[in-house]
Amino acid sequence: MHRIVHIHSDFKFISEISKYKGEEFHNVLIILGEKNEKNLKYHQSAIFLIPNNDNLPVIINYCKNADLVVLNDLDSYKRKIVSILPKEITTAWRFFGYELYARRTKYVLSEKTKEIINQRHRINLLKNFINEIVNIRSKFLLSSAMKRIDFFFCMYYTEYKNLKSLWKRLPPYINILVYKEKIEKRIYRKENFYILGNNRSAYNNHLDIIDLILHNNSITKIKGKLFFNYGEVTRYSEAIKKVINNHPDYFELLEEFLTIEEFENIYKKASAFVLNSYRQMALSNIFTALKYGVKIYLNSRNDAYDWLRDNHFIIYTIEEFESDYIHTNLKLEETNALHNMELLNKLFERNNPQVFQRELKTLLNNRNPSH
Repeated sequence: MHRIVHIHSDFKFISEISKYKGEEFHNVLIILGEKNEKNLKYHQSAIFLIPNNDNLPVIINYCKNADLVVLNDLDSYKRKIVSILPKEITTAWRFFGYELYARRTKYVLSEKTKEIINQRHRINLLKNFINEIVNIRSKFLLSSAMKRIDFFFCMYYTEYKNLKSLWKRLPPYINILVYKEKIEKRIYRKENFYILGNNRSAYNNHLDIIDLILHNNSITKIKGKLFFNYGEVTRYSEAIKKVINNHPDYFELLEEFLTIEEFENIYKKASAFVLNSYRQMALSNIFTALKYGVKIYLNSRNDAYDWLRDNHFIIYTIEEFESDYIHTNLKLEETNALHNMELLNKLFERNNPQVFQRELKTLLNNRNPSH
């Protein structure tokens, strides 16, 4: 049996440990932080540790007999863990996205988004200088961690290939797209609204879509709903919030915490989902949209657009969204909705937990022949 230590700090992704639950694996869950209502489900099964220097030796002790340590995202504290882990321990970085994309913002932010962010940067030049020094050190620590990590857990190879063109030293790719869900092919009655983005993050490039809507506001008034109930509150998010609040006839902010059921009910009713991100993100939102027959519009610069189209899903561009919005054509045809649901089932079947665990077992056996 392989012993796997999972190190988490974001409660939204802790449930991914279920992908590893099987007879061949003994899983140890370490949550960096305190017990609270958001991680209530794991109070009895997880080890909770405050991420400070005193607890580094404690964490290393839990990892010392592991066949694999999975670092779920690679923040500064987890980079410290990597730097002192014994060399013989196999490590994997479960990639979240921000760790690398935040270092290539010119590729992933629209000009309108950059303008909002640059306004902030111009306010305090000394603070910006200090941040630049911190970023140089952070970049060095990230580079060192990448050299030490054995595997890069990523959702699909198209994204990895694009990242590899920018970061030559990325660890070898392992597919972490794992689902055990079976989609019910059912058509839901749609209402006259669309979902814009997935959170407060600047990566959503909300303003481009907002301006597009307001430019056409004399033609139609299909409402856009924005998930603003998670993600860091920043100058960017506050700027977007201000614009939205000035146009309540066209947009609505969803700022309250939503249960999974409430979240999915919104998608059941939504006509369309619009994501203007240039980078891979919000895959759970995309899959939920496919599951409930929502018409999906992605920026063609986003490699998820290419990946989904390569897998024969019916996906639309932001340019097509503008035309469809003007002509009130935001609902997906029933045959196309059923087509996407069928393909989603096939995608999940190809990427089920049994396939993932079999590949992971082979991988670990090759690295640890005694197993």
